Amino acid sequence: MGDQQRLIGFILGVCLLLGAVPAHAAGWSPATLRQDWAPFLLGLAGGIAAHELGHVVVAKARGYHLDHDGLSITYPDADFSRSGRLQTASAGL
Repeated sequence: MGDQQRLIGFILGVCLLLGAVPAHAAGWSPATLRQDWAPFLLGLAGGIAAHELGHVVVAKARGYHLDHDGLSITYPDADFSRSGRLQTASAGL
């Protein structure tokens, strides 16, 4: 089994596990807002991590070498095709 197949299997497994997690929604109003910022910041950090993980997964699946410059993901010596650039850039959506 190749690295790409293992990565795809891992991602599908995580998606299946997350699909089994119960979710709920409730109404709210500004009067019921808490002054606790921890859940908001955790959600924000999780959203950013999921966004960047989308770029990494697609770039790895296409065989690009990844590096970073501070908080930015870079692709040193990558020769992107038009479709490869579009797929990698839009993967963060």
